Amino acid sequence: MQFKHKKKGRKLFTSKDRNHRIFNRYHPMRSALGITLTVLLAAMLGIVGYNVVGPLMARLSAEAESPTKTDQPFFEQESEPIKTTISSSEAEETKTTAAATGTVTSSTASETTVHTAKFGENVTLAYCITPETCSDLKLLDTAAERCASEGFSAMILPMKVPGGQLLYASAVKDAATSGAFSDDAPAPEAVKAVLDAHGLKGIAQMDLLTDHLFPAAFSDGGYMIASSQTRWLDRAEADGGKPWISPYCAHSGAYLSSLAAELVAAGFQNVLCYDIAFPKFFNSDEALLGKQITDPKRRSEALTGLINKIAADVPQAVFSFSLKDVINGKAEAFVPDALTVPAVSMDIDVTSFRSPFIYENKRYALGQLSEAEKAVELLGLCKQILGDVRLIPCFVRGSLTDEQFNSVLETAYSAGYTEIYAVD
Repeated sequence: MQFKHKKKGRKLFTSKDRNHRIFNRYHPMRSALGITLTVLLAAMLGIVGYNVVGPLMARLSAEAESPTKTDQPFFEQESEPIKTTISSSEAEETKTTAAATGTVTSSTASETTVHTAKFGENVTLAYCITPETCSDLKLLDTAAERCASEGFSAMILPMKVPGGQLLYASAVKDAATSGAFSDDAPAPEAVKAVLDAHGLKGIAQMDLLTDHLFPAAFSDGGYMIASSQTRWLDRAEADGGKPWISPYCAHSGAYLSSLAAELVAAGFQNVLCYDIAFPKFFNSDEALLGKQITDPKRRSEALTGLINKIAADVPQAVFSFSLKDVINGKAEAFVPDALTVPAVSMDIDVTSFRSPFIYENKRYALGQLSEAEKAVELLGLCKQILGDVRLIPCFVRGSLTDEQFNSVLETAYSAGYTEIYAVD
């Protein structure tokens, strides 16, 4: 068979076919390009290794031999904390400045607060708190802060209350024997330290003769029935009768003086003594106890003798009387000519003088006066009664508003009194 030969024409390549062949993995240009890039990459790695890796390895080797020490290697240094406490030297400087400017400083572990005393540091403006507040140091701290913030420069603390109980742990042996304080009672120094923290002075208050604990423990401290040599009780024992401390007994006077001296030693500025009176005796008690309980002269001598003994033993003792009782002749212990005391505190309740009264043949009608005007008149009357004995006015707030009570206190300050007490 014979085949017919076809003549072939010229072969044409498209752009697509040409590019495809150039980038084929077997194409010569691709091989050359790959070699060139490999050489360049190797050169760059060599340069980096020489300039970076080498020094880094040298540094790591040196760090392994001698590590670098830092306080906080990964955190920024914190800013200096705000200063909330003061050093002892700064505290002393603050105290000195406060004394000069009439301010009261209150300090806690986290902050320092400065309060301004109402009449300055040279005037003792004292507020009397309740026994419940005094017996709890946390409550006392809160009360002290409030007093300081309200302008008082001192606090009156009931330390011996009616019944004979002490609200502090006493070191007086007779107090422990009579069970006068509880096991958890704070030391008097601890109580005073709370006031010190707020820049306040302390005045201890003591009930004297409404004491049932001391005569229960010591027969020579109370009233004894001579015929039976038993303790006198204010009512039948079955009805809860109690013995009373007696101003006739030397042991009683020594005990009360020891307590007052202890409180002064603990840092209290004064000891304010009150309840200087006999219990209420029945007519039948004269037969049991003798005429000492009914004879006015003997009774008066017993009370004034007790006051003078305590005052002689403890000069910082101040004795408290009610102006209303003095005017009405009910303050049996108040005999100015028989007392040898440096100062007397007089309770003044301006709201109780609404009706006219007569004292030493002089008529007083204060009902239409303002509270401040009443205070002026009553302060003048107190000075007339006391003579040369220093007066410490003790104003009773009673039903007075804050504005009225402040006007009374300011009246006393304006009259020149440098020691003023305030009670509710």
